[in-house]
Amino acid sequence: MSVEALKTDAASRSSAQTQWRAVVAARLPSQHWPERTVLITAVDAHTGEPVVFDRHS
Repeated sequence: MSVEALKTDAASRSSAQTQWRAVVAARLPSQHWPERTVLITAVDAHTGEPVVFDRHS
């Protein structure tokens, strides 16, 4: 999320997250997590800490 996105209220964030997830999901070849190990890294926009997502996240 951009700095501007962090300034929005909770309701707007929820809506923006839902829209962003839909955009990303539409670009993926499958909606199912692969059987092999896949780790997706990101950065928590509030804390700057790294975050790792896996099939259980």
